[in-house]
Amino acid sequence: MTIVCLRQMEYEGTRIYVMQFDMTFQYLYVWKGQIYMDRIELIPPLLKRALWRLGVIKNLYSKEQMEEGEKVVLNGAMRSIDTIKQQSMEPKQK
Repeated sequence: MTIVCLRQMEYEGTRIYVMQFDMTFQYLYVWKGQIYMDRIELIPPLLKRALWRLGVIKNLYSKEQMEEGEKVVLNGAMRSIDTIKQQSMEPKQK
């Protein structure tokens, strides 16, 4: 299995890595010493998956589909960071 790093970017003081492998798009970042990650699977049609597994076709996704998967995962990472940042700014209740 080959993992491809599609994008590295800085957001709110942390570096986000967007990666893709097989049918999985994933983000990873570190916030205050903790590692956060999440992933989604974009399942292509059965015929396309079979042809890919047999080596008949090289890519499971078109360029547009790759960009869409990257965008979805990146938005999830930024939303996650925003949520964590907001929670850390709220006063703690006793």
